[in-house]
Amino acid sequence: MEESELESELRVAAKGVLCAAAHRSALAKRAVRQAQALLHEQDRVAQEEQRQAKAGAARVAHEVSKFWRSCCKVAEHFAKQQSQVANRKRQQQSIQDMVSRSEAFSNEVSHKLLAAEQELDSASFCEDSDVPSSQAFAEGEEAEE
Repeated sequence: MEESELESELRVAAKGVLCAAAHRSALAKRAVRQAQALLHEQDRVAQEEQRQAKAGAARVAHEVSKFWRSCCKVAEHFAKQQSQVANRKRQQQSIQDMVSRSEAFSNEVSHKLLAAEQELDSASFCEDSDVPSSQAFAEGEEAEE
């Protein structure tokens, strides 16, 4: 082989090596771009998952808040009902006390009226008869003095 052939083969081999190096470099650049795209996609997915997690947490917080608000309303309603029941009991007791006092007063008045009527009846009986009544007797003593 001649030197020129050797040089040409060497040039061809060098070109092949350079082409292979360029090809490897292009492959490496493509691999880097794909890795960066994959990392970017993973970041985007992670951010989306984080956004969805925050949205879910916000929904849960809203539901919990709504639950406790309704619990407060129920507790207030229960307390109001208990207060109304206590007021009704107090009013019923007050009415019962008034009825009892009215009955006692009515009985007392009726007994006094019956007693007064009996005194009048006995006084008129005494006036009709010759037996002096206690009132007439008392008036007679006052007249003698």
